[in-house]
Amino acid sequence: MDYNGKRRFEEEEEDDHQSKRNRTYEDDEELDEEAILRMVEQAPNVEALDEAQVKKMLLSLEKKITNNQMLRNKFADKPEKFMDSEVELDDELKKMHLLATAPEFYPTIAGLGTITSIVSLFTHENTDSEVLTETKATAKLVDSFLENEGLENLIGNIERMDEDIPEEMKAVHNSLGIIENLIEVRPDISELVTEKTGIMQYLLKRISKEAFDDNKLYASEILAILVQESTENQRKLGKLNGMDSMLVALSQYRKDNPKDGTEEEVVENLFDALCSCLQEGTSRDLFMEAEGIELMLIMVKNKKFCRRPAIKVLNYTLTDNKANCNYFVDKLGLKTIFSAFMKKGSKKAKKGEDNAEDEHIVCCIVNLFRNLDDQSLERLHGKFTENNCEKVERLLELHEKYTEKLSKAEEELRAEMEEEEVDEEELYLKRLDAGLFTLQMIDTVIAYIFGIDATRKRAKDIIDLRGYPIETFKKVLFEYAQNAGDDSVGEDEPPNATRKLTRSLLKNFDL
Repeated sequence: MDYNGKRRFEEEEEDDHQSKRNRTYEDDEELDEEAILRMVEQAPNVEALDEAQVKKMLLSLEKKITNNQMLRNKFADKPEKFMDSEVELDDELKKMHLLATAPEFYPTIAGLGTITSIVSLFTHENTDSEVLTETKATAKLVDSFLENEGLENLIGNIERMDEDIPEEMKAVHNSLGIIENLIEVRPDISELVTEKTGIMQYLLKRISKEAFDDNKLYASEILAILVQESTENQRKLGKLNGMDSMLVALSQYRKDNPKDGTEEEVVENLFDALCSCLQEGTSRDLFMEAEGIELMLIMVKNKKFCRRPAIKVLNYTLTDNKANCNYFVDKLGLKTIFSAFMKKGSKKAKKGEDNAEDEHIVCCIVNLFRNLDDQSLERLHGKFTENNCEKVERLLELHEKYTEKLSKAEEELRAEMEEEEVDEEELYLKRLDAGLFTLQMIDTVIAYIFGIDATRKRAKDIIDLRGYPIETFKKVLFEYAQNAGDDSVGEDEPPNATRKLTRSLLKNFDL
């Protein structure tokens, strides 16, 4: 008998309703023999699933998904044109219920990449349609996949595959797609994935291959996703010597640019993963031990594609880390970062990149002021006296740039919120994104400059020449201090160090 998936599912559904009706009898009496015979006669005559039937179902589903998406894109404003495809897709999804109870076919599902397609439907545009209802029902398939060691088997298969064979390389690609989509829909499993499988080890090994291909890109994307929000995964990567693996993978771009846009994505993913990991304290120590600071300084000096992300990484690794800050100075990092600060030899940046670079450079300088020991701090002070205090003038140029930028942004924000009740906290956050944070960091450095005997007078002369009242800087830092945190001290809670430090810096302006 030819298998008809749609009819089989409908018969099972009808039988389910009939069974419930038959089980609803008065006074809990047992079913009599006649009722049992009637139920047996009504049961559908179905065959057990085999691999050929499963593949047929899966390929049919893929076609329906592709057709639905194509029609949706083509007739976005004419829903009647793609309504039939919605119904057809709904019918195919109903058949997926059968697979939720057949874990023996999960390797087949994984090999064809169907989990990726099913998971992608969780973001289907038609949130009111039966498609979404049935897609949510397929969550049972996803849960069953996880419960029946689907992830473990999937990763195990990846590790055994030879990617020099085109078919197996494609199978690895499909498997990585499944993992990415599962984590996207179920972010809570990101730590489960690394706990139960060797995925982290595989990804680190995969990104370390010098040759570029699509699977290396996929591996870098998933690695960045796994460490993005999980402190546990960040620590696990450190224990697996992952910091060293990422730095080795990036080192091939210290002198050369990526060959194309796709290869640039790999580099960006690895830098994103680095920054995520550097939010975890012990990773900053591992970064220094792996000579990451030296590599970033080389990239900044060489002014290639990696220059800007390298500056961002330096900001992350210097934050709240005295050892890294002093090591940075010992490795002649001051010359490199101040060359970038003065824009010496810099290429014209794309829109938005220049602002991000300003922020990261100034944050590096703030972190150095906060964390250097006396000897290294003297070397930092000396940088601001060089060439008739040119770096002090550069600071005031940046203050002017971001004051004007923020003023324009505030006008636009108030116009947008004119008809709404203004939420001051929301407005402050938007102002931070519009350049206020960078301005706060610039003025923090200026406050430090006013605390240095050798630069105070020169800074005051330049400010007077430009017509800025000292109150301008004090106002910016006072707002920064007010919003830096809560000064209330709990039983085991230290006072807010940033607020206290900023208030102390404000006194430097009292001439």
